Amino acid sequence: MKKYLAGSICAILCVLAFPNEQTSQSLYERCLNYREQNSPAFIKVQNEAIIAENSYRQQRIASYVAAQLGSGNVNLNFSDDGLEFGMEPFASISLPFLNNLNFGLNLPFAKSEKGSMSGINFSVGIDIYSKAYAKHKLAQKAALQAKNAAVEQLAYGKQIVEAEFLSDSKEIMNAYIDYVNKQLAKVSSAIEFRKIEIEGYAKSSTRYKAAQLKALAAERQAKTIEKIFFKNANKFFASCGIEKQLTLENFETEAEKFFSELAESIPEKEIFDTALLHLENSKKFIEVKQNYKRTIETRKIENSSFTLSANAGVSISQNKITVPVVSTQNNKSMSGGLTFKFPGLSLSSGVTLNFDKPKNPSLNFSLIFNPLEIYYKVLSDKNAKLQTEIDTLNFKTETEKCEEQIQNAKSNAENLQLIKEAANYEYDIYKQNADDIQKLFTDGFTTKLDNAQAHLEFMQSLIKFAQAKTEIILFNIQTIQSFVIESKMQGEQ
Repeated sequence: MKKYLAGSICAILCVLAFPNEQTSQSLYERCLNYREQNSPAFIKVQNEAIIAENSYRQQRIASYVAAQLGSGNVNLNFSDDGLEFGMEPFASISLPFLNNLNFGLNLPFAKSEKGSMSGINFSVGIDIYSKAYAKHKLAQKAALQAKNAAVEQLAYGKQIVEAEFLSDSKEIMNAYIDYVNKQLAKVSSAIEFRKIEIEGYAKSSTRYKAAQLKALAAERQAKTIEKIFFKNANKFFASCGIEKQLTLENFETEAEKFFSELAESIPEKEIFDTALLHLENSKKFIEVKQNYKRTIETRKIENSSFTLSANAGVSISQNKITVPVVSTQNNKSMSGGLTFKFPGLSLSSGVTLNFDKPKNPSLNFSLIFNPLEIYYKVLSDKNAKLQTEIDTLNFKTETEKCEEQIQNAKSNAENLQLIKEAANYEYDIYKQNADDIQKLFTDGFTTKLDNAQAHLEFMQSLIKFAQAKTEIILFNIQTIQSFVIESKMQGEQ
C-alpha cells in the first residue's frame, strides 16, 4: 500500500516541499501570482484595450478632419516638337463635423516648346443639409463604446486571470476526485477481499475468486486513471510555476501534498449580495439597449436621402504662348453652385463670373429624374419600418433574457450557498473521522486499510469543499464583471 495511505493529512502538510515555500504567501496566492505574470489571457486583454483605443482615436480624427496632398496627374509627352510636361498638384482638407465643410487648392501647370500654362484654382464647399456628420458621430460613439468596454476588461485583468486559474483548478480537482474515487474503490475492494480471507473461504471457492477478481480489477482501474492524471497534473503544475521532478513512484505522495495545500489555501469568500442586481445595472442589458438605439438611428440616417450642398470657387490662370509670337492671356473667374438631391430627383445649378466681363455671367443647370428611385424609396421605407419592428421584438427578447439572467444569478447564489454549507459540514465530519481512525490505527485498534479508507474519504471531502469555495469566487467574479456595481464585492473591501 502506498505511503500516503497510512499518513495523516496533518503530517503530510508539514512536509510540503514546493518552491517559494519560504514566503508567507499561500500556495493559492503563489500560483495566482505566477499566472498573472505569464497569462496569455491577460496579454490578450491588454492588446485588445490598445487596439480599441487606437480604433477610437482613428475614428475620432476621421470625424473631425480629413486631408490630402498630391501631385495630381503628371504627364510627359515626347513629340517631334520637343518635350511637353504637365502636372496638377493639389491639396484638400475637409471638416465633417462642420457639415462636411471642405477646401480645395489646385495648381495646374504645363510647359512645352510652344509656351506654358499655370494657374490657381481654389474651391470651398459645404453641406447645407445632410446626414454626413451624424454618420461620423454615430461611428465615433460606437468606437467609444468598444474602447470603454475593452478598458473595463483591462481593469478586470487580474480577475480574468483568477477566473481562468479557478476554472483550471476546478477541472483538475474534478480529475483528482475521480482519481481519489478509484483509489477509494481499490481500498474498499481490498478490505472486502481481506474479510473474505479472514472468514476462511477456500481459494477455490466462487466467493473468494469473485472478491479477488474485484480487487484486481479495481487496482487495474486505479493504475490506469493514475497514469492519465499524472500527465494532466504535471501540465497543471507547470502552468502554476511549480517545478518538481515528478515520477510515477513519488507522484501519489506529491500530488496529495499539492492538492491538499491548494484546497486548504483557496480563500473562503462570502457570496455576492444579489439584491444589488437589477436590469438597469446589467451590462448586457446596457449593451443591448445601446445597440438597439444605434441600429434605429443608423437606419434613420441611411433612409434620409435628402441633401442640399453648396460650393464656390475662384480660378486664376495664365497662358503664355511663345510661338509664333509671344503673347500672354490671363483668365480670372469665380463660380458657385447648389446641388439638391431627393429620391428620383437631382438638381444642380451654378453660375460662373469672368472678372474681365462681370456683366456676362454664365449660368448652368442640370436636372436628372429617375422615377424608379421613387418606387425604390417607397419599398425601402416599408422595409425599414418592418425591420424596425423586428429589431424591437429582438430587443424585447434580449431584455427578457437579461431579466432571466438576473433571476438565474439569484437562484445560483442560493444554490451555491447551500452547496458550500453542505460541503463544509461533510468536510468537518470526515476530518474528525479521519483523525479518530488515525488515532485508533496508531494505538493498534484498527487496520491499515480502514485508516487508508478514512483518509481517502477525508481527501474527497476536502476537495469538494475547495470546489464549493471555487464556485463562489467564480460566481462573484462573473457577477461583478456582468453588472455595474458601485460597491466592491463582499469580502474584497
